[in-house]
Amino acid sequence: WRYLTDEVLDFATHHGFAVAQFNRTLFAPDRYADSRRGGLYDLFNAPAFGAISAWAWGYRCAVDALEQIAGSDQRINADRIGVVGHSRGGKTVLLAAAVDRRIGAVVSNCSGCGGAGSHKILTPGCERLADILKTMHYWFGPDLPKYIGREDELAFDQHVLLAAIAPRPLLLAE
Repeated sequence: WRYLTDEVLDFATHHGFAVAQFNRTLFAPDRYADSRRGGLYDLFNAPAFGAISAWAWGYRCAVDALEQIAGSDQRINADRIGVVGHSRGGKTVLLAAAVDRRIGAVVSNCSGCGGAGSHKILTPGCERLADILKTMHYWFGPDLPKYIGREDELAFDQHVLLAAIAPRPLLLAE
């Protein structure tokens, strides 16, 4: 609960929401190293996925757990699961919802480059692929750096990720 204030928890429960949280770093470490060791990386030889993908898979596991709990606890409605994330968490919830239709609503705050932000259409001051990959390269698959300066060659841009969530509710706070 370290990220949730008492006020947020009180508000949520007062309005009939259940709040669940898990430690994403159990699925992949969040450290500025390209070791790709720990969590899910230890299960695969030369993994071709980044931490954001592993964390998104963690949301899938959380939804699985909530569905199991809903079977015996009527306070949990597995048909009304929403996810919320900020920054790297915002990127993660977008991917999680794009690949798991059981997630019914998404709130992504400040997801930026690699989240809701375009790689191909940039305005002054935007975070660019080269910027984020300098330090956060481990968030993404190991092949993404080859597109630095060649973003126009990417097979798709982030609007495709957002479209994969439709028609479910999506709130972007960028």
